[in-house]
Amino acid sequence: MIRNILMVFSLTLIFMVSEAQTSADISSMGFNYSALVRDTAGRVTPNKLVKMRFSILNSQGGGAPAYQETQTPTTDAYGFANVTIGQGSWVAGTITDFTLIDFTSRSYWLMIEVYNNFTQSYDPLAKQAMQAVPYAKVAYKSVYGGVPAGTIVAFGGNVNAVPTGWVICDGSAVSATDTKYINLYNAIGTAWGSPASGQFNIPDFRGLFMRGANNGSGTDLDSANRTPLKTGGNGGALVGSYQPDAFASHTHRTNINMNCSDSWIGGSFYGLSIIASHNSDPGWNNIFMNSSTDNGGGGSETRPKNVYVNYIIKL
Repeated sequence: MIRNILMVFSLTLIFMVSEAQTSADISSMGFNYSALVRDTAGRVTPNKLVKMRFSILNSQGGGAPAYQETQTPTTDAYGFANVTIGQGSWVAGTITDFTLIDFTSRSYWLMIEVYNNFTQSYDPLAKQAMQAVPYAKVAYKSVYGGVPAGTIVAFGGNVNAVPTGWVICDGSAVSATDTKYINLYNAIGTAWGSPASGQFNIPDFRGLFMRGANNGSGTDLDSANRTPLKTGGNGGALVGSYQPDAFASHTHRTNINMNCSDSWIGGSFYGLSIIASHNSDPGWNNIFMNSSTDNGGGGSETRPKNVYVNYIIKL
C-alpha cells in the first residue's frame, strides 16, 4: 500500500504560454509533476504502476472540481513517478478539456491523490494553491498587459490558419457559457446578436468595412438610424450596429448654351427636361436644365480601392 509521496513540483506551466503555440502544439499543454513513491515501510518503489488523481479546484475549500483527471504512471528506476498534468484522462469537472481552463480568471488550487489498493479509494496527499514561476509571471504580464478579449484585428492568413486563442469574425452563434468563449462573452455580450437564449454571435465582418463608434462626436449624422447586424444585437449609436451604404443628399445642375431661332416653350431635349422656357427670341441662350436620366457606367456597389483580409477576434 502506498502511504505517502514526496512532491517535487516542476511548474513550467506550459499552458500559460499557449499564445506562442500553434494548434499542433495543444497536445503538449500541461505542467510537469514528479513524485517519489514509497511503500508503507518507507522504501522507494521502482518500476511500480501508480494510479493518481489530479483535481483543479476553484478554492481552498474544495467542493466539486473545475477539472479532474487520472493518470497511471510507472515509477522509474529511482522510484519517481513523472507525469504531465493536463494529459491524463478526464473524469469529472465542469471543464472537460484542460486546455480550456482559464488560469487568468481566478486562483486555482491543486489536489493530488493516490489510489489505495487496500481501501480501493483515493487518499489525498496534498492540496495547495497553484503558485506562479518565472515563465508564468511572464505569461501573466502578457495576458494582463497584452491583448484583451474582444480585440479585433485584420489577419493576412486564410481561415484555416487563424492562431490559437482567436476566431474568425464570421457571425457564428456560440454558447455564452462555453468555457472557450466565456471571456469573449464577458467582453462583448450580445452586442453583435443573440439568436437564442444563452447564445451570442461573434461579429460578422465578411465583406464589410469597420467604422469607429460615434460616441457623441457628431461625426455620424445618421447614427440613430443604425440597425442590429443580427437578431438580438445592438441598434442605434451602439457598438455592434449596422449601417448600409448611402450617398449624402445632393443636387446636380447642368449648364447648356443653346442658340435657337425657332419659337419653343418647354419640353425635352435629348433626355433632358428643360425647366426654363423662352418664346420667339432667336438670341436666347444659357438655359439651365436638370437631367432626368443618368446613363453613366459604374460597378454594382460604392467602394474605395481595397484588399481582402480576414478579421479575427481575441477569445
